Parts: sequence; C-alpha cells; structure tokens
Amino acid sequence: MFFHHPKKVCMTYFSHMKFSLSLSNDFFKASTKALIHAVYPDAYITSSTDAIKDIEEKMSKVGCKKAHIEN
Repeated sequence: MFFHHPKKVCMTYFSHMKFSLSLSNDFFKASTKALIHAVYPDAYITSSTDAIKDIEEKMSKVGCKKAHIEN
C-alpha cells in the first residue's frame, strides 16, 4: 500500500492515520458541543473558538512546515 500524501507532510502512513483519527475525535467533540450550544446558548459558550485554537496548535506541531505552506 503506497500513498503520496503522508510522505508529502513528512509522516508515515500510521502516524498520519493516528493524527487524522485524533482530529476526527476533536471534530466530533466540537460538533457535539456546538449542537448543544445551538439549542442551549448558555452551554459551551467558547467551545467552538477553543476547538479551533486547539486544532490549529495541533496542526502547527505535526508534519513538516514546508508541506503545510505548499498545500
């Protein structure tokens, strides 16, 4: 099995998979909180902004900077 994308972002297939699954988990939690916030606005007031900041920080620490700039 050979994929080009993981190598382009300086990751192995399995490190890329692990990272992508962790992002999927983060997105799921953020989505759930946003749904609850939509129905009950006093809950999870900053959760969407917090999730964006957390994910941006995660993204800045993984792979290689060159790949993030090119893509």
